[in-house]
Amino acid sequence: MHELDERLPVASPAVIYRAVGDGAVLLSATDEVYYGLNRVGARIWELLPPATTSLTELCAALHREYPQVDLPTLRNDAIDLLRDLVANGLAVKAEAEQAA
Repeated sequence: MHELDERLPVASPAVIYRAVGDGAVLLSATDEVYYGLNRVGARIWELLPPATTSLTELCAALHREYPQVDLPTLRNDAIDLLRDLVANGLAVKAEAEQAA
């Protein structure tokens, strides 16, 4: 995910999401990838499309929930997580989803 790319990836249809304790777990039924999320990571997952439609919108929603964290830090952390989710096949780039 490039910093200028506002399009959010979408959750892979093969991923099972479960909220647990102070976060969530993701399980890819096809790749057998198990991924743990903290509370903020779980919230980012929940804000993937269709809940929000752009990185700016997702970060604004996070900033409303976590006003003590400055917006550039939220944005950078969200980008890092989104890249990791895509790299692990848990989320797919929007154009890849549309082509499927």
